[in-house]
Amino acid sequence: MMGAGMARVAFLGLGVMGGPMARHLASKGHAVTVYNRTAAKAEAWVAAHGGSHAPTPRDAARDADFVMACVGNDDDLRAVCLGPDGAFAGMKAGLDGAAVVEVISQGAAGSWQMVNRHKSMLEGRFDFGFAVDWMRKDLGICLDTADQIGASLPVTALVDQFYKDVQRMGGGRNDTSSLIRRLNVPPA
Repeated sequence: MMGAGMARVAFLGLGVMGGPMARHLASKGHAVTVYNRTAAKAEAWVAAHGGSHAPTPRDAARDADFVMACVGNDDDLRAVCLGPDGAFAGMKAGLDGAAVVEVISQGAAGSWQMVNRHKSMLEGRFDFGFAVDWMRKDLGICLDTADQIGASLPVTALVDQFYKDVQRMGGGRNDTSSLIRRLNVPPA
């Protein structure tokens, strides 16, 4: 039985790191539902630590207050999060944007943009600064110059593609904070 302040947690991935993390959550009284690609590993974890196991990430995430994943690489993360049986399909998807900003801005994600623009970004207002069209023009100059001198700018090329995505969404005159639109975040 969960005590006050306890949560329903879905934990995806019970490897060298994930298993002990999930165990710690269960030992603190949280109701933990685990998923692991190898079902026998999830069953053994439940036998040792309590909670329950689910046959798919979607089932694990259903009704969870928090969903955590500890898997080996990006492909593994996509496998447990995306698709009809992925965790995203079972999540309850509504984050409190202001609460997210409050948490992530306390660490390395903190920035001028975060402090000064998070409210307008969450409201879907992107009419405050340097337009995406102009950013792409400048990034194009950088990439052309890099090509001429034989330099490689893979991150710059990636950011240019992200802004191109925003242009395709009709956001060429939006300011650069409109990159959040790529995440399909609905305005608050």
